[in-house]
Amino acid sequence: MSKKSTKLSDQIPDSDKKEKAIGRIQEVFQNMMHVMGLVNALLPNTPIDDQTEKVFNTVRSIVIQSNRRILILQEVEGMTRSIIELSKFIAEAKATNPLISDELVNDILTASKNAQIALTLTKEASA
Repeated sequence: MSKKSTKLSDQIPDSDKKEKAIGRIQEVFQNMMHVMGLVNALLPNTPIDDQTEKVFNTVRSIVIQSNRRILILQEVEGMTRSIIELSKFIAEAKATNPLISDELVNDILTASKNAQIALTLTKEASA
C-alpha cells in the first residue's frame, strides 16, 4: 500500500499549481494595495513609504506578467524576498513608532505569507 502525500501542493497538477500561483500573486497585489493605502495615510514621505512603493511596483509588474500567464521564478523569488524584508522593517519600526498600526503589521504579514505560497507553487509548477 503506497503512502499518499499529505502535502496539498503534491496533490495539485502542475497546470493547476501555476493557476493557483497566479491567483496567490493577485492576492499579494490586493494585500499590497491595502498596505500601500495604510502607509500613505499613516507614514507619508518616510523610508517605509519609499520601500513600500518599491515593493508595490515590483508586485504590480509581476501581476501584469501573470495576467498573461507568464511566471518567472526569479522575479517571484525577488518579490517574496522584498515583501519579507518590508514586513521585517515595518515590524521593527512598530516598536518605536506608534503610528504603525496593528492592521498594517497584519496586512504585510498576510502579503508575506501569500507571497511565500505563490513562490512555492511557482517552483513546483516550474519543476
